[in-house]
Amino acid sequence: MGCSSLHFICTYPMKSKIGHPSCTPLSRSPMPPFFKARWNESRDDEFASWGASRWYFHLGPDNWTLRQIVQYDSGIVLKYDGDHMEDRYGGLADKAFEQFDSGSPWEEISEQEFDERWLQLKAINRNE
Repeated sequence: MGCSSLHFICTYPMKSKIGHPSCTPLSRSPMPPFFKARWNESRDDEFASWGASRWYFHLGPDNWTLRQIVQYDSGIVLKYDGDHMEDRYGGLADKAFEQFDSGSPWEEISEQEFDERWLQLKAINRNE
């Protein structure tokens, strides 16, 4: 069973189980299916020169990421989905998203906005 260290709640549905006191089974509120978030820090690896980034997510009804776009200030774009889950640059989010909080850096977007970016942005990690 995995726990979110950020929220101290389980990221996977679980039955009550003794032995993991920091996990509390909660009923998960669905996230908006399409949202974006700004990350104002550069990566801390060999790709740090790409700069800060904006992240776009398409979630399923279980709050797991179906598609993900990362657009860096330098113009570099990465895309991930079920057909391309991971590569040398990163990967598709590997945990379910937790409750959407209006005070968070996340901003709900339309399906049309997400799909336009998915189709128009050319990613360096995909053969498009």
